[in-house]
Amino acid sequence: MEVEQPSSRDESAGAPEAHSNGHASAMQLEVLAYFAVLNIAVGLGSPLGIAAIPINYFLKDILHLSPVRLAVFLAIVSIPVCAGFVFGFIRDRWRSPRWGDRQYLLVGGLAAAGVYAWLATSTIDYFKLLSLVFIVVILCFLRGDANGSTATV
Repeated sequence: MEVEQPSSRDESAGAPEAHSNGHASAMQLEVLAYFAVLNIAVGLGSPLGIAAIPINYFLKDILHLSPVRLAVFLAIVSIPVCAGFVFGFIRDRWRSPRWGDRQYLLVGGLAAAGVYAWLATSTIDYFKLLSLVFIVVILCFLRGDANGSTATV
């Protein structure tokens, strides 16, 4: 009786090669570092991520918003989250053949940084903060292909 041995092609069909001693290859470490930095940058830049802490502080302690008005603020700026599929559709339909998804990462990131700079250097009232944070949430979803790239890899 002959037992069929699986070929090496079957075992590592989609996986990058690793060293035989169990350590990750240099390419795997580079990919891991790239996506770690990308996820940290996305988390730090999103107004629904860590930037929500100073925004909430400003709304509660400086503008003295009631809990109801704070909830309304968060509900309004979270509207793009409910329409996230629209941004994916836009990215899929209007993609540069040369730049691909990088165009949205670059343009969305630069535009969000510009809005944050404008927010940091101007006087802030409730409606200005609401509109600028809403714009940044939209820009974060436009550059949201970072999450898609992570899932693909």
